[in-house]
Amino acid sequence: MRTNKHIQRGDINQHEGQCINQTISCTAFDIKCPWKGTRKALAQHLQECPFEKIRPAIDDIYESLRNVYDPLINEVQTIRQQLEQQVQRNRKQNHFLLAVFNEGKPMSVSPGCSDKRVSPKSTCRTSQALCEQEAIMFKRAMANNWNYNQSPQSQKKQPVQDRPKSTSFLCASCHDDIDFDSIALHHCEGGCICKTCVRMYGSLDMN
Repeated sequence: MRTNKHIQRGDINQHEGQCINQTISCTAFDIKCPWKGTRKALAQHLQECPFEKIRPAIDDIYESLRNVYDPLINEVQTIRQQLEQQVQRNRKQNHFLLAVFNEGKPMSVSPGCSDKRVSPKSTCRTSQALCEQEAIMFKRAMANNWNYNQSPQSQKKQPVQDRPKSTSFLCASCHDDIDFDSIALHHCEGGCICKTCVRMYGSLDMN
């Protein structure tokens, strides 16, 4: 940069933004015009610049392409989200199927076990656990003078610390605590799956 003016140090930035001898690029550099020259030569160059002359056509083409590709990009993003959701569902369903397989001891619905509360002499561990836990609950209720078969309205009057805890089992699929009536599948040697997991992942329907 050359100039005959005396410039104060604090005004150098302002001067460089106005100096006619400053080297600058063409205003069409964004569409690949390679020209560089002094600011005072820019006006002459723009009269002849082929890139600036075709800029209106380029802008029209760009706008047309954007109108075509923007909806496609949005559609691709939507499909990607759907695929990610499906992959997540497939993982959960695979986990559910592994839980049903139960390390070679498949779970099933057995009218003699999961649908009825049988005696502790039953060979079903799930039913045994239920009966054992209910026996503990009954003993606690008796120890606290709490009527085991009293109505829900009267139960609310009983202090919380004196009430027996509800019987719970662990779902092998979602790992939530569930009560006996929420069990959909089980194996007599141990393990159960809740009705919610069976409803959500028990079907192979991909819709």
